[in-house]
Amino acid sequence: MQWLLAQSKLGKRVNQSLTSFMKDRQALIDLEQEELRELETQLLRQGSVLSPSARQRRQEQFRRRMLEYQQKVADLNREVQEKQAELFDEFREQVEAVVATIARQRGLIVVLEKGKTTPVRYYAPQLDISEEVLSALDRQSSEGE
Repeated sequence: MQWLLAQSKLGKRVNQSLTSFMKDRQALIDLEQEELRELETQLLRQGSVLSPSARQRRQEQFRRRMLEYQQKVADLNREVQEKQAELFDEFREQVEAVVATIARQRGLIVVLEKGKTTPVRYYAPQLDISEEVLSALDRQSSEGE
């Protein structure tokens, strides 16, 4: 599955979409982080000239903003994970449909995923349909454009 994700046109589009989504979210985080740094710098610069109550208010304001920032980071990370799961599920469904079609055409009863982390230790090379799946995915992807 990872190989198809890296090699197929569809997989590359999925990865690009996820990267773009993450960059947009990261830009929001970076902006917020910069604002927090500026607030912290102001607090440090002005801390000695502020009255104790004013300093305490600014510190409390900074703490609130920091908590909001941390919550926003957690929310955005959750959004990214949800988007990743959504994109990968759609990709997996399309791969499974292509695999099922090829398996039926070749009269295969079972199709196993091969890889370093799979339990498959040996297979007859003529049964490997990886390239066929890749070609079919790419054709399907090209038709959908």
